Amino acid sequence: TPHERLFLDWKAGKVAGLFAEEVRQPVLVTNLAEVCVELAERDNLSGIFHWGGRDALPRLEMGRRIARRFGLDPAGLVRGVAYADVPGLPPRPRDLSVELHPLAGKLRVQPQSFDELLAALEVPRGCEDWWRARTGGEVVRRLEQGIDF
Repeated sequence: TPHERLFLDWKAGKVAGLFAEEVRQPVLVTNLAEVCVELAERDNLSGIFHWGGRDALPRLEMGRRIARRFGLDPAGLVRGVAYADVPGLPPRPRDLSVELHPLAGKLRVQPQSFDELLAALEVPRGCEDWWRARTGGEVVRRLEQGIDF
């Protein structure tokens, strides 16, 4: 996941370069799965629908907010990068935000805010010692099937 990649960069002493001009609507896989289940259970919905998180944010802002969520100073961990700064970058969409209202208005499941997504994130495995040394915090972990039992 993006927050795990950020943590691995930070742990390795790298500053993560993130595009300020790329807008995305991050969504937790659990929210997306709930939507898929509800769609599978409903026979009165058909067509092509889009889904994502409620908030459309630039990647740079996401990185800053992830750092702050874990008590880290984003100033030394993320920096803005412009497309012009990356030679050979192929063309890619800058704004992948989608209209949620056609589907969100018909479902019980609702899109999550970025704050709700952040609240569900944990310090990635293997980064606990680095994070503890930086923040003095203590990692509390939920047991994960296939890893812990």
